[in-house]
Amino acid sequence: MAIEYEYKWLLGQAPDDDFLDRLLAETPPPEGHPPGLRALLTQSSVYLDDDRFTLNAAGISLSVLLNHGAGAATAWVVCKETVGVGAGRRDAREVEHPIDSAAIIEALDDPELPPVAYVRSRVTPGLLRPYASVTQHRRKLRTAPAQGVPLYLSLDRCVFKDPGGRVLAETHWLEIEHGHGEPQSLTGLDGWAERLTAWLGRTPTTQSKPGYAAELGGARAV
Repeated sequence: MAIEYEYKWLLGQAPDDDFLDRLLAETPPPEGHPPGLRALLTQSSVYLDDDRFTLNAAGISLSVLLNHGAGAATAWVVCKETVGVGAGRRDAREVEHPIDSAAIIEALDDPELPPVAYVRSRVTPGLLRPYASVTQHRRKLRTAPAQGVPLYLSLDRCVFKDPGGRVLAETHWLEIEHGHGEPQSLTGLDGWAERLTAWLGRTPTTQSKPGYAAELGGARAV
């Protein structure tokens, strides 16, 4: 179990090919966090809730994450609970557990699986069912600090679909995050977010992607 600290911007249009290079040149990571390893990832997530969107209303999400390509044999069940929102930053407690991607249904039926157990310790939902899925094509950057823990920046193209496969939205998101709560790195994250907000000309959103998908599916925004 860990707390992740993140800023997220829902971009108004598709970024061009040199968007990340321009961003890093004009709004680089904070001092002591030079850009490091870059990666290209494709991932799909299936979001779960009951018919009343009980989890969403409580600021909780439950999803199954599947990696494409290498690592596809292992899926991850992920629960996130919003524990703090302020000045555009969302802080969320995260509980995740690896499972065999060929045994997802069996894993979700296990009340002792840590993410499932955590959900049920916080709320009493009805029958959980998929309400949306997203496939995201992610360009991810990890900073390379000489000391301390890294920051992460991701540029995502996301395609949201309903359970029948109908496309609900195609969106583009920019995220920066820090997963350890180290004070110096959090200060750097907050300062970087302020500069990125000015550079992008738009404020960050504290809505999660599962929350965005739930709203597309008819849930009230929380």
